[in-house]
Amino acid sequence: MQIKYSLEDIISSQCQLGEGIYLCKHNAAWVDIEKNNIFYISNNKLKEFDIKSKPSVILGFQDKNILVGTDIGIVKLNIDNGSQYLLRNNGMKHNQKIYRSNDGGHFYKYYYLGFMHKSSPELNNGYIYKIKDGNFYLVEDEIFIPNTFIKLGNQLLVSDSLKSIVWKYDIDVNGDFKNKNIWAQLDEKIAPDGGCVVQDLIFIALWDDASVAIFNTDGKIISKIPLPALRPTNCKFKMETSQLWITSAREGLSKAQLLAYPESGNTLIYNIKIC
Repeated sequence: MQIKYSLEDIISSQCQLGEGIYLCKHNAAWVDIEKNNIFYISNNKLKEFDIKSKPSVILGFQDKNILVGTDIGIVKLNIDNGSQYLLRNNGMKHNQKIYRSNDGGHFYKYYYLGFMHKSSPELNNGYIYKIKDGNFYLVEDEIFIPNTFIKLGNQLLVSDSLKSIVWKYDIDVNGDFKNKNIWAQLDEKIAPDGGCVVQDLIFIALWDDASVAIFNTDGKIISKIPLPALRPTNCKFKMETSQLWITSAREGLSKAQLLAYPESGNTLIYNIKIC
């Protein structure tokens, strides 16, 4: 198997903490967690929205709305007028004042949304909920910084970025997590972040490694895509154009690091060919 990649475009979004990208045929959206911003592209036109709550991940598009995972739950953002509507958030077990949402996804009839402690994630467990009809059901509380959320058949890959581990869960018919096993253990200085599936390979952004790692289904890294951004945060693949879109962060970088990795905070678009 040969993997070819080339940098095709750079969207200068200058995010402090770009994250949570979601793609479909003609639309793309992602967030800047620190600035409370949503970036939305439709037919190559970029729009930017301020959002009242703290956003972390785009969960999908619904008619004229963007579904956003936030610290208070799932918010509908109208792309025509910028209005915002909170779906019901019954059942949250954590303290919303000291936790914020992180990564998440939509699988079958459930949404999943992870939460992390804002100030001391290394000392406080995070949470993952499944969500249906606005009700939150706790499915995991033995994780610190939940990320990735990649579906593999009836299994789900979820990273704990703090522990540099990618976990694999079986998902039962009720959407609950079963049989938690380590799928990949990375170097403790590298944090696995958001990712996606490309054909039979798994692509995961590696925070502080300036790369997207390419894994086989056994959790082994077979290649990496080096990036001009030190802290990539998420990646999604647009099958129609063979493009990998990658968000990144400027947060916490020194002047020297920004000089060395000048596209930090921007959204990168790579052409991917696997043959």
